[in-house]
Amino acid sequence: TILHNIAEDQSNDSILSIDLEYPAQAIGLALGGIEGEEVTAQIDFQDDRGRLLARFEKEIIEDVNCNNFYWFQGSENVEISKILIDFQGTREELEGLGIRWVEPPVYRLLLPQVVASSSLRTELTLTSDGYYSPSRPVNVQFFNDDGSSLTLQVGDSVANEFDLLATSDQDLSGDFEIVSTDGQLVTGYAVLESDSLFAAAVAYAPEEGPKTSLRAVAPRSVMTMPLRKSVNSSQNTGLAFVNPSGKREADIQIHCISSSSTEPVSARTDLQLAPGQKKALFADELCTDLPDEFVGYARVESTVPVAATAVETHEGSAMAEIPAVSTEKANVNAFP
Repeated sequence: TILHNIAEDQSNDSILSIDLEYPAQAIGLALGGIEGEEVTAQIDFQDDRGRLLARFEKEIIEDVNCNNFYWFQGSENVEISKILIDFQGTREELEGLGIRWVEPPVYRLLLPQVVASSSLRTELTLTSDGYYSPSRPVNVQFFNDDGSSLTLQVGDSVANEFDLLATSDQDLSGDFEIVSTDGQLVTGYAVLESDSLFAAAVAYAPEEGPKTSLRAVAPRSVMTMPLRKSVNSSQNTGLAFVNPSGKREADIQIHCISSSSTEPVSARTDLQLAPGQKKALFADELCTDLPDEFVGYARVESTVPVAATAVETHEGSAMAEIPAVSTEKANVNAFP
Protein backbone atom coordinates (compact mmCIF):
# COMPACT_ATOMS: atom_id res chain seq x y z
CA THR A 1 0.00 0.00 0.00
CA ILE A 2 2.99 2.32 0.37
CA LEU A 3 5.50 1.34 -2.29
CA HIS A 4 4.80 2.05 -5.93
CA ASN A 5 8.06 1.02 -7.54
CA ILE A 6 11.51 -0.11 -6.47
CA ALA A 7 14.16 -0.17 -9.14
CA GLU A 8 17.85 0.27 -9.66
CA ASP A 9 18.91 3.50 -11.31
CA GLN A 10 19.70 2.54 -14.90
CA SER A 11 22.61 4.98 -15.04
CA ASN A 12 24.17 3.90 -11.73
CA ASP A 13 23.72 0.40 -10.34
CA SER A 14 24.80 1.52 -6.86
CA ILE A 15 21.69 3.71 -6.53
CA LEU A 16 18.36 2.28 -5.42
CA SER A 17 15.29 4.36 -6.35
CA ILE A 18 12.03 4.05 -4.36
CA ASP A 19 8.83 5.76 -5.56
CA LEU A 20 5.87 6.13 -3.22
CA GLU A 21 2.38 5.41 -4.54
CA TYR A 22 1.06 8.39 -2.55
CA PRO A 23 3.08 11.33 -1.18
CA ALA A 24 3.85 10.95 2.54
CA GLN A 25 4.56 13.54 5.20
CA ALA A 26 6.65 11.14 7.24
CA ILE A 27 8.80 8.11 6.43
CA GLY A 28 10.48 5.59 8.69
CA LEU A 29 13.17 3.47 7.02
CA ALA A 30 15.40 0.74 8.42
CA LEU A 31 18.38 -0.63 6.49
CA GLY A 32 20.45 -3.73 7.06
CA GLY A 33 23.39 -5.22 5.19
CA ILE A 34 25.55 -8.32 5.29
CA GLU A 35 26.52 -9.13 8.85
CA GLY A 36 29.97 -7.87 9.68
CA GLU A 37 30.19 -5.57 6.66
CA GLU A 38 30.52 -1.82 7.15
CA VAL A 39 29.19 0.12 4.19
CA THR A 40 28.42 3.79 3.80
CA ALA A 41 25.30 5.05 2.08
CA GLN A 42 23.59 8.32 1.27
CA ILE A 43 19.80 8.54 1.72
CA ASP A 44 17.91 11.33 -0.06
CA PHE A 45 14.24 12.20 0.44
CA GLN A 46 12.69 14.09 -2.50
CA ASP A 47 9.35 15.70 -3.33
CA ASP A 48 7.31 15.05 -6.49
CA ARG A 49 9.47 17.53 -8.41
CA GLY A 50 12.71 15.84 -7.46
CA ARG A 51 13.71 18.57 -5.02
CA LEU A 52 15.86 17.45 -2.09
CA LEU A 53 14.00 17.57 1.23
CA ALA A 54 16.54 15.89 3.50
CA ARG A 55 19.75 13.88 3.28
CA PHE A 56 21.48 11.42 5.57
CA GLU A 57 25.09 11.26 4.43
CA LYS A 58 27.35 8.21 4.73
CA GLU A 59 25.45 6.47 7.49
CA ILE A 60 27.07 3.13 8.35
CA ILE A 61 24.96 0.12 7.43
CA GLU A 62 25.96 -2.98 9.31
CA ASP A 63 24.16 -5.99 10.75
CA VAL A 64 21.50 -7.75 8.70
CA ASN A 65 18.92 -7.21 11.46
CA CYS A 66 18.02 -3.79 10.07
CA ASN A 67 18.73 -1.94 13.30
CA ASN A 68 19.71 1.32 11.60
CA PHE A 69 16.59 3.45 11.67
CA TYR A 70 16.24 6.68 9.69
CA TRP A 71 13.30 9.00 10.17
CA PHE A 72 12.22 12.09 8.31
CA GLN A 73 9.06 14.16 8.65
CA GLY A 74 8.18 17.04 6.36
CA SER A 75 6.06 20.04 7.22
CA GLU A 76 2.39 20.48 6.30
CA ASN A 77 3.34 21.79 2.85
CA VAL A 78 6.15 19.31 2.18
CA GLU A 79 5.44 15.74 1.10
CA ILE A 80 7.86 12.94 0.27
CA SER A 81 7.43 11.23 -3.09
CA LYS A 82 10.76 9.55 -3.71
CA ILE A 83 13.73 8.07 -1.85
CA LEU A 84 17.18 7.53 -3.37
CA ILE A 85 19.74 5.34 -1.61
CA ASP A 86 23.26 5.63 -2.95
CA PHE A 87 25.55 2.82 -1.79
CA GLN A 88 28.62 4.74 -2.93
CA GLY A 89 29.62 2.14 -5.53
CA THR A 90 29.50 -0.81 -3.10
CA ARG A 91 26.24 -2.37 -4.29
CA GLU A 92 27.91 -5.57 -5.53
CA GLU A 93 28.94 -6.36 -1.97
CA LEU A 94 25.36 -6.04 -0.68
CA GLU A 95 23.44 -8.88 -2.27
CA GLY A 96 21.77 -9.56 1.08
CA LEU A 97 20.57 -6.00 1.63
CA GLY A 98 17.01 -5.64 2.91
CA ILE A 99 14.79 -2.60 3.22
CA ARG A 100 12.17 -2.73 5.95
CA TRP A 101 9.38 -0.18 6.31
CA VAL A 102 8.65 0.52 9.93
CA GLU A 103 5.49 1.87 11.56
CA PRO A 104 6.98 5.22 12.61
CA PRO A 105 6.23 7.23 15.72
CA VAL A 106 3.41 9.66 14.99
CA TYR A 107 4.35 13.29 15.54
CA ARG A 108 1.19 14.80 14.05
CA LEU A 109 -2.22 13.99 15.48
CA LEU A 110 -5.71 15.43 15.12
CA LEU A 111 -8.70 15.83 17.37
CA PRO A 112 -11.51 15.61 14.78
CA GLN A 113 -14.16 16.91 17.18
CA VAL A 114 -13.56 19.86 19.52
CA VAL A 115 -16.57 21.38 21.31
CA ALA A 116 -16.58 24.26 23.80
CA SER A 117 -19.43 26.11 25.52
CA SER A 118 -20.37 27.64 28.87
CA SER A 119 -22.38 24.52 29.80
CA LEU A 120 -19.58 22.09 29.00
CA ARG A 121 -16.18 21.64 30.63
CA THR A 122 -13.68 20.78 27.91
CA GLU A 123 -10.20 19.63 28.96
CA LEU A 124 -7.22 18.74 26.79
CA THR A 125 -4.72 16.23 28.20
CA LEU A 126 -1.22 16.02 26.70
CA THR A 127 1.50 13.52 27.51
CA SER A 128 4.96 13.99 26.01
CA ASP A 129 7.26 10.97 26.11
CA GLY A 130 11.02 11.59 26.13
CA TYR A 131 11.96 7.97 25.39
CA TYR A 132 13.29 8.69 21.91
CA SER A 133 14.19 12.33 22.49
CA PRO A 134 13.74 14.96 25.19
CA SER A 135 10.19 16.21 25.51
CA ARG A 136 9.33 19.20 23.36
CA PRO A 137 6.40 21.62 23.24
CA VAL A 138 3.23 20.39 21.56
CA ASN A 139 1.89 22.93 19.09
CA VAL A 140 -1.92 22.97 19.12
CA GLN A 141 -3.93 24.80 16.45
CA PHE A 142 -7.73 25.08 16.47
CA PHE A 143 -9.84 25.33 13.31
CA ASN A 144 -13.48 25.85 12.42
CA ASP A 145 -15.27 23.20 10.39
CA ASP A 146 -14.46 25.11 7.18
CA GLY A 147 -10.72 25.16 7.96
CA SER A 148 -10.53 28.79 9.10
CA SER A 149 -8.82 29.63 12.40
CA LEU A 150 -10.86 29.11 15.56
CA THR A 151 -10.06 31.36 18.53
CA LEU A 152 -10.40 29.76 21.97
CA GLN A 153 -9.15 30.35 25.47
CA VAL A 154 -6.62 27.88 26.88
CA GLY A 155 -5.51 28.76 30.38
CA ASP A 156 -5.05 32.53 30.50
CA SER A 157 -4.34 32.90 26.78
CA VAL A 158 -6.79 33.60 23.96
CA ALA A 159 -5.62 32.58 20.48
CA ASN A 160 -6.02 29.93 17.80
CA GLU A 161 -2.52 28.49 18.29
CA PHE A 162 -0.74 27.44 21.48
CA ASP A 163 2.59 25.89 22.46
CA LEU A 164 1.88 23.60 25.40
CA LEU A 165 4.21 21.52 27.58
CA ALA A 166 7.02 23.98 26.81
CA THR A 167 9.75 22.32 28.86
CA SER A 168 12.79 20.12 28.29
CA ASP A 169 12.02 17.61 31.06
CA GLN A 170 10.97 14.12 30.10
CA ASP A 171 7.70 12.19 30.46
CA LEU A 172 5.55 15.21 31.19
CA SER A 173 1.78 15.40 31.21
CA GLY A 174 -0.54 18.37 31.54
CA ASP A 175 -4.26 19.18 31.54
CA PHE A 176 -5.51 22.35 29.83
CA GLU A 177 -9.05 23.69 29.99
CA ILE A 178 -10.50 24.90 26.67
CA VAL A 179 -13.09 27.67 26.93
CA SER A 180 -15.31 29.36 24.36
CA THR A 181 -14.41 33.05 24.35
CA ASP A 182 -18.04 34.26 24.40
CA GLY A 183 -19.63 31.30 26.17
CA GLN A 184 -21.51 30.25 23.02
CA LEU A 185 -21.33 26.74 21.63
CA VAL A 186 -18.49 26.35 19.11
CA THR A 187 -17.33 23.26 17.25
CA GLY A 188 -14.24 22.55 15.20
CA TYR A 189 -11.11 20.44 15.30
CA ALA A 190 -7.50 20.62 16.44
CA VAL A 191 -4.15 19.78 14.83
CA LEU A 192 -1.34 18.84 17.23
CA GLU A 193 2.34 18.64 16.26
CA SER A 194 5.57 18.01 18.14
CA ASP A 195 9.09 16.85 17.34
CA SER A 196 8.86 14.48 20.31
CA LEU A 197 6.49 11.56 20.77
CA PHE A 198 3.24 12.51 22.46
CA ALA A 199 -0.34 11.42 23.11
CA ALA A 200 -3.43 13.58 23.46
CA ALA A 201 -7.11 13.35 24.34
CA VAL A 202 -9.94 15.78 24.95
CA ALA A 203 -12.55 15.15 27.66
CA TYR A 204 -16.05 16.62 27.80
CA ALA A 205 -17.97 16.92 31.07
CA PRO A 206 -21.49 18.39 30.69
CA GLU A 207 -23.37 19.83 33.64
CA GLU A 208 -25.54 16.73 33.57
CA GLY A 209 -24.48 13.44 32.04
CA PRO A 210 -21.38 11.24 31.80
CA LYS A 211 -17.90 12.42 30.92
CA THR A 212 -16.73 11.52 27.41
CA SER A 213 -13.11 11.34 26.25
CA LEU A 214 -11.88 11.38 22.64
CA ARG A 215 -8.33 10.45 21.72
CA ALA A 216 -6.24 12.26 19.14
CA VAL A 217 -5.78 10.18 16.00
CA ALA A 218 -3.47 9.95 13.01
CA PRO A 219 -4.91 10.38 9.49
CA ARG A 220 -5.65 7.16 7.58
CA SER A 221 -6.73 6.32 4.04
CA VAL A 222 -8.59 3.10 4.88
CA MET A 223 -10.49 2.28 8.07
CA THR A 224 -13.62 0.75 9.55
CA MET A 225 -15.87 2.57 12.03
CA PRO A 226 -18.53 0.83 14.18
CA LEU A 227 -22.11 2.08 13.66
CA ARG A 228 -25.24 1.77 15.75
CA LYS A 229 -28.73 3.15 15.27
CA SER A 230 -31.67 2.36 17.52
CA VAL A 231 -34.96 4.23 17.35
CA ASN A 232 -36.32 2.30 20.36
CA SER A 233 -33.43 3.28 22.65
CA SER A 234 -32.66 6.68 21.03
CA GLN A 235 -29.11 5.64 20.18
CA ASN A 236 -27.12 6.87 17.21
CA THR A 237 -23.44 6.97 16.26
CA GLY A 238 -21.95 10.38 15.55
CA LEU A 239 -19.00 10.58 13.17
CA ALA A 240 -16.55 13.33 12.29
CA PHE A 241 -14.12 13.42 9.34
CA VAL A 242 -11.30 15.95 8.82
CA ASN A 243 -9.15 16.45 5.73
CA PRO A 244 -5.83 17.70 7.18
CA SER A 245 -4.23 18.28 3.79
CA GLY A 246 -3.51 21.89 3.03
CA LYS A 247 -3.89 21.52 -0.73
CA ARG A 248 -5.58 18.24 -1.75
CA GLU A 249 -9.30 17.47 -1.78
CA ALA A 250 -10.36 14.21 -0.13
CA ASP A 251 -12.83 12.00 -1.98
CA ILE A 252 -14.24 9.57 0.58
CA GLN A 253 -16.24 6.44 -0.22
CA ILE A 254 -18.29 4.91 2.59
CA HIS A 255 -20.17 1.59 2.68
CA CYS A 256 -22.45 0.81 5.64
CA ILE A 257 -22.48 -2.94 6.40
CA SER A 258 -24.50 -4.90 8.93
CA SER A 259 -22.64 -7.01 11.49
CA SER A 260 -24.62 -10.03 10.27
CA SER A 261 -23.67 -9.58 6.62
CA THR A 262 -20.82 -8.66 4.31
CA GLU A 263 -22.96 -6.74 1.85
CA PRO A 264 -23.71 -2.98 2.16
CA VAL A 265 -27.21 -2.21 3.44
CA SER A 266 -27.49 0.94 1.34
CA ALA A 267 -25.96 2.65 -1.65
CA ARG A 268 -22.41 3.92 -1.35
CA THR A 269 -22.07 7.32 0.27
CA ASP A 270 -19.60 9.77 -1.28
CA LEU A 271 -18.17 12.64 0.75
CA GLN A 272 -15.94 15.39 -0.60
CA LEU A 273 -13.83 17.35 1.84
CA ALA A 274 -11.97 20.44 0.68
CA PRO A 275 -8.48 21.03 2.12
CA GLY A 276 -8.84 21.69 5.84
CA GLN A 277 -12.57 20.94 5.90
CA LYS A 278 -14.44 18.90 8.52
CA LYS A 279 -17.83 17.20 8.34
CA ALA A 280 -19.76 15.75 11.29
CA LEU A 281 -22.91 13.67 10.87
CA PHE A 282 -24.90 10.86 12.44
CA ALA A 283 -25.06 7.28 11.18
CA ASP A 284 -28.55 7.71 9.73
CA GLU A 285 -27.34 10.82 7.87
CA LEU A 286 -24.30 8.96 6.59
CA CYS A 287 -26.38 6.05 5.30
CA THR A 288 -29.95 7.21 4.72
CA ASP A 289 -31.41 3.71 4.19
CA LEU A 290 -30.43 2.26 7.57
CA PRO A 291 -33.22 0.29 9.31
CA ASP A 292 -34.59 1.58 12.62
CA GLU A 293 -32.52 -1.00 14.51
CA PHE A 294 -29.02 -1.39 13.09
CA VAL A 295 -25.66 -2.64 14.36
CA GLY A 296 -22.73 -2.77 11.98
CA TYR A 297 -19.85 -0.72 10.66
CA ALA A 298 -18.80 1.74 7.98
CA ARG A 299 -15.97 0.85 5.62
CA VAL A 300 -14.15 4.09 4.74
CA GLU A 301 -11.72 4.66 1.88
CA SER A 302 -10.25 8.06 1.05
CA THR A 303 -7.99 9.39 -1.68
CA VAL A 304 -6.25 11.52 0.97
CA PRO A 305 -5.56 10.34 4.55
CA VAL A 306 -8.29 11.74 6.82
CA ALA A 307 -8.68 11.89 10.58
CA ALA A 308 -11.90 10.36 11.87
CA THR A 309 -13.64 9.61 15.14
CA ALA A 310 -16.92 7.95 16.12
CA VAL A 311 -18.98 8.59 19.26
CA GLU A 312 -21.92 6.65 20.65
CA THR A 313 -24.77 9.02 21.48
CA HIS A 314 -28.01 8.72 23.43
CA GLU A 315 -30.74 11.28 22.74
CA GLY A 316 -28.10 13.42 21.03
CA SER A 317 -25.64 13.44 23.96
CA ALA A 318 -22.23 11.81 23.67
CA MET A 319 -21.79 8.62 25.69
CA ALA A 320 -18.52 6.96 24.67
CA GLU A 321 -15.89 7.00 21.95
CA ILE A 322 -15.80 4.12 19.45
CA PRO A 323 -12.26 3.90 18.01
CA ALA A 324 -11.91 3.64 14.26
CA VAL A 325 -9.88 0.62 13.16
CA SER A 326 -7.32 1.07 10.41
CA THR A 327 -7.12 -1.66 7.81
CA GLU A 328 -3.85 -0.35 6.36
CA LYS A 329 -0.77 -2.52 6.79
CA ALA A 330 1.50 -1.32 9.57
CA ASN A 331 4.65 -2.70 7.90
CA VAL A 332 5.53 -3.31 4.29
CA ASN A 333 8.58 -5.45 3.59
CA ALA A 334 10.47 -4.97 0.34
CA PHE A 335 13.59 -6.75 -0.79
CA PRO A 336 15.27 -5.38 -3.91
